[in-house]
Amino acid sequence: MLISYMLIGLVAEKIYGLDFKGYAKMIRPRHPIEISKKLIEAYQGADLLNDSFNNSFIVGVNASHVYEIYHQLRRWKTDGFYSIELLDLPNLIEKFEDPNPAEGVPHFASSPLNFRIPVYRLVKNAQANYAPLLEALHDKHARKGKAPLLVYIEHFEYAYDDEALNNIKLNILQRLVSNPSIRIVISSEISPTKIFEFYEERIKKASAIGLTNLENIERLNGFKSTFKQWQHLLGGFYRITIPLTVNDQDATPRELSHGQYLNRIKIKYAILFDKKFAGDDNHILNVQETSFTYYYAIWNSLTKEERYIIFDIAHDRFVNANNVDGIIDLLHKGLLVYDHSLHLMNESFTNFVLTKVSSDEALERELESNKKGNWSTASAVLILVIISLIAFISFGRVNILQDVNALLTSLAAIIAVFLRLGGMFVTGKSKE
Repeated sequence: MLISYMLIGLVAEKIYGLDFKGYAKMIRPRHPIEISKKLIEAYQGADLLNDSFNNSFIVGVNASHVYEIYHQLRRWKTDGFYSIELLDLPNLIEKFEDPNPAEGVPHFASSPLNFRIPVYRLVKNAQANYAPLLEALHDKHARKGKAPLLVYIEHFEYAYDDEALNNIKLNILQRLVSNPSIRIVISSEISPTKIFEFYEERIKKASAIGLTNLENIERLNGFKSTFKQWQHLLGGFYRITIPLTVNDQDATPRELSHGQYLNRIKIKYAILFDKKFAGDDNHILNVQETSFTYYYAIWNSLTKEERYIIFDIAHDRFVNANNVDGIIDLLHKGLLVYDHSLHLMNESFTNFVLTKVSSDEALERELESNKKGNWSTASAVLILVIISLIAFISFGRVNILQDVNALLTSLAAIIAVFLRLGGMFVTGKSKE
């Protein structure tokens, strides 16, 4: 019977994510202002060592709480703070062969990519203090011994699946990142993994067509080259994930306590319905309807692995604890929380995920295929474990009637394993 209890304990740890209790508690700091202070302290320490190569990639679920970091860094660097808004990029691009380019105006430019963008239009500075930036761009060693300038890049996620814009973004970033006089901070709603997935899918599709066509061979090699360049570029960034701000649950209903967007719905109820929000099914469904576009934006920002995990938990409350990287990322974002076990941040988001996946047949097939792949590998192992357990109980002459509750608990756990935990003994997520 001792073995049965040990097996049940192992099952409970795996399916409820109990292994992540300690990690969930150590995720600090959580508030953007506190993160900003820590970031500035790190940069000040690096400045004393003349180290500018400590660029940061900030990932946030939405821009509202990440924007506070922007303001904190801007107040710190004053006229040494520059920003680039990637949402404006398509409107700023000029053709490289422009017959009438503005004379004497510095540009970001590339002849092979056929683009040029005036520095003054792309990079913003509140005091119009462009002399230090132009000096650094002209000669990256000219400001040696001085504190590096800070360039804050907003909305990196914009058009991440546009090949042409990606190439231009890559070209601009390569020029900035390679400059020791410039420190880069990227703000994004997607993690670097998302753009890696984009190129992996493009390479996969191009490879499936075959290598008989010269044009396709060149296209495939181009994807591989760009993919490697992105990996090399972003590999030098420290990734910082900004979680959703968790409001005081004594003053805010649990359903609305994760993030500023949901917290504002509490105010809506007080104004429109002249009453407090209640956590019943009707109110939860109303939150789901109100927050549909917000949840949709969150869902689109997730990587494939993160979607697998969220779907699994929404579907049956169990988690494949082997997807460690994805679980950690979701804990950092605040979409996955630990409260006695791992679960999604609220019920309305859980309902949204189930509705979204059900309406997307292609995604549902992909998710189900992933689950079946894990199960096919582990089912034989599980059957052997269960048979061994039954044999142990039988030959050990255990009086089952004396411990009916323990037996029923054991059987319930074993059934749960059969129904769901196909990936428990698998070293990682199955790949297609």
